[in-house]
Amino acid sequence: MENSNKTVNDKRSSPRYPLSVEAEIQFVNAQNETLSQITQDISSGGLLINCENGFQDGAKANVFLKLPLNQLKDNQGNLKIIALKAHVVRSDANQFALEFEYSGHDEIH
Repeated sequence: MENSNKTVNDKRSSPRYPLSVEAEIQFVNAQNETLSQITQDISSGGLLINCENGFQDGAKANVFLKLPLNQLKDNQGNLKIIALKAHVVRSDANQFALEFEYSGHDEIH
């Protein structure tokens, strides 16, 4: 399936798709800053968040995605959470992009 969001100058190796899901982002820094935001788009390689905070490129984060899929609910009806490690690859005054760091130990809770 081809994605029309990809441009000639796009460096992404995976197509991105508009998807709004709840994401909790815990930055691994001295302040241990945590944000709860909604994703703008997502791919197998990362995601984009609209946010008025700028973050330093390379900043490490733990990302917890709550996907609204009935198949991922547990026996009590709670959504499963996908936990991933990531780092900031681009940030400006309005948004930031995170690239996932796959370790083979990423989890669904």
